[in-house]
Amino acid sequence: MKKNNEKYLFLALLFPIFIHGLYNFVLSINIGILIYVILIVLFYRTSNIFDQLRLEQHSKGSEIWDRNYVIVPSDIYTNILKISAVIVFVSLII
Repeated sequence: MKKNNEKYLFLALLFPIFIHGLYNFVLSINIGILIYVILIVLFYRTSNIFDQLRLEQHSKGSEIWDRNYVIVPSDIYTNILKISAVIVFVSLII
């Protein structure tokens, strides 16, 4: 179970950073219409995710979940370092 928690923590940090970087990159190369396409796709995808989660939660009702998730600060710092290394590596390639 701990392995999945680290994966999800890594993805939770990676995706917002990637989306923000993509948005800034598109703004910097002056392709205005692409910004609107990205925003519409993100809005549509986010809406679908929330709808699916809402339906899953509604179908479960008042089911009691076993919540044993422990946040380890060193995992957060390790993931931030991994993402920073990927950003630096990609910026050196470009």
